[in-house]
This record gives sequence, C-alpha cells and structure tokens, in this order.
Amino acid sequence: QGRLEQVLKNFISNSFKFTEKGSVNISIRLPTEKEINDLKIDGSDFIVFEVIDTGIGIAKDKQALIFEAFNQAEGSIQRKYGGTGLGLSISREIAQLLGGEIVLESKLGKGSTFKLIIPQDCSKVIPKGSNLDELLDASAKTTKINTPVDINLVAYTPDEVEDDRLTIRENDKVILIVDDDPIFAMSLMKYMRLRGYKVVIAVSGGTACKYAIEYQPTGILLDIMLPAKSGWTVMDELKKNKKTKNIPVHVMSSLKIKEKTARESGAI
Repeated sequence: QGRLEQVLKNFISNSFKFTEKGSVNISIRLPTEKEINDLKIDGSDFIVFEVIDTGIGIAKDKQALIFEAFNQAEGSIQRKYGGTGLGLSISREIAQLLGGEIVLESKLGKGSTFKLIIPQDCSKVIPKGSNLDELLDASAKTTKINTPVDINLVAYTPDEVEDDRLTIRENDKVILIVDDDPIFAMSLMKYMRLRGYKVVIAVSGGTACKYAIEYQPTGILLDIMLPAKSGWTVMDELKKNKKTKNIPVHVMSSLKIKEKTARESGAI
C-alpha cells in the first residue's frame, strides 16, 4: 500500500506541477481491450490507476527520457517548473516489481495521462519470503547511475504550513512534525496543541534537521517518504549531530517498516 501510494503521489504531484490551467483527474478502473492486448495481460486480474492532466504535455521523442533517473524533458522546462528527479524512474521500478507497468500517453501542449497498471493481487508476484522494500533496495544497488538512490524520496514539496514557531516562548514544550502531507500534519498539530505542546512543521526532509537544531523540540514525529531527504536520512543526521542526537524520534509511515530497523536507526 505504501509503495502504491508513493507512485500515485508522484503522478499527482507532477501533474499539478506541470498544469497551470485546466484540470487533473484521477480514476480507478479495469483495463481496456487495447491495454489488455498491448500489455498481453488478463484483464480480469489487473487494475488501472490513471492520472490525467491538461498540462504542458511531453514531446513524443522525450517521453522515454523522463523515466531515466535525473533526466528531464527540456532545460527550459526544468528551470521553470523543476524536474521529476528520481520519482518516475523509481515509480516504473515499483510497477515492474509488482508485475505491472506504467503507460504514458501525452501530447505536447495538450496534456498527459499516466497509467499504473498492476495485478489486483500483487502478493502472487513478489517472491515468497521477500518484500517490496527489499527488492527495491537490491535494485537500487545495481542501478547504473553514480549517485546513490534513495527509494523513499518524494518528488513534490508542498507549501509551508502555518504553525506555532512565531509564538514559541522560553519553557514551551515543542513538537517537530516532519511530514509532506499538510492536512495530516495539521491534524497532528491540533492533537498536540490539545496536549499543551507548541508545534513546528517541516514539509520537507531538507529542513527537518535545521528546525530541530533551532527549536530543540521535546520530540519529533517523522515520516519516511519525504521530499529532498528521506526520513531515514533525516534520522541519520539527527543522531550524528550532538545538538539533536538525544531528541526522541517517533517514526510514522504508511510503509511497512520493521520495528528493529527503526530502533536501530534511533527511533523510539
């Protein structure tokens, strides 16, 4: 479920990023006859998650490139909108490990459709005794790029959330929430306020350690799939810094995280 969510978040964030006017629509359906024939699949066993936008679109000769790690469609587009980074490359890897595929349909200036087509029961595809995270880790180690691949990165960074940082006073108890889902972060903030805490929210892994050093929170609530830096990278930086190493960290994620792994990283 966590990895499916990661792929769909990537599709949606890219669609919103590259769509200045019009719409972004999401649908879940069974495969069409054409999709069944093109992918040579049993239509009754598969499901299609589809994100359709009316954005800038992608030229046909550039469509394969966007699935390559760190490749972008055009330099001018990257400067204006930002890149897709590793998101689509990892998304395709996840789809294929689940026994499915990502299909892109796009016309320059008209918009794009991204389809994730996977078996309805993916457990039959993953080898017995393995899990998707382990397979992705193994795949990342054999990737043909020189830069280390972090499979828990999210492509889109949301806007900052208004929190309590401007009202924090000496002796206030502070909680740092590190999560790229603003709605969930605000729900957590409301919950923590009722218990007497002031709250600081980081929507990106890139600002988490900075905020931890600056506000010295009583505790940190940390998501794993984040923009800029994953939760594991943030955890590593927190525990290596003498100013933050003793701050309790509680890991929260939709991924299936082994308790032993989290505790070895320093979580409580």
